[in-house]
Amino acid sequence: MRIRAERDDLVDVLSRAARAVSPRSPLPILQGLLVNVVGHTLRVTGTDLDMTIRTQLDVEVLEEGRTVVPGRFISEAARKLPPGAVVLAAGEGEVELTGVVRGSASGSWR
Repeated sequence: MRIRAERDDLVDVLSRAARAVSPRSPLPILQGLLVNVVGHTLRVTGTDLDMTIRTQLDVEVLEEGRTVVPGRFISEAARKLPPGAVVLAAGEGEVELTGVVRGSASGSWR
């Protein structure tokens, strides 16, 4: 899975869904956000089994796919990147969030 989006839009979508995630859940999977990329849409779902928040954003899709990312950690990491385009990529057990300035990487989180 790999997408490109504006940082502020991505932070908004991740933060809204992360409100449903419990940082102290006895089930580790419930501490994450389900990120699903299909077509031109990024769908993010957070839940604590009592409440579920689903959000979506139109993005530039570089590769479709889905994964679970650490909920509160990913939204905080995205917030710390410089304004502008960011790339969110996941695969083989890794998640990479990179800020892009005029075609070059300016900061990343792995």
